[in-house]
Amino acid sequence: MVDERESEAETPAIDDGIDMAPPEAQLGEWEQQSEPLTVGDSYEQRIRAFREHFESETEAIGDETLSQEGETMATILEKGAD
Repeated sequence: MVDERESEAETPAIDDGIDMAPPEAQLGEWEQQSEPLTVGDSYEQRIRAFREHFESETEAIGDETLSQEGETMATILEKGAD
């Protein structure tokens, strides 16, 4: 999210993964900053690809308790498309 919020930040290459937020951007255990949910094109593609993989793995192991994570990814993608 930090990378997505910083407009000057260069999107990492798809094979590089996503770095942790720098210490100055991290809040305390119970603190949160409210921001409208947005997902840039490069991250939307990554989330879509991961969601497909996640859902196939969830189905393969038969663990329906993971449906909440799939629903969260769907919500993120829906909000990103707005």
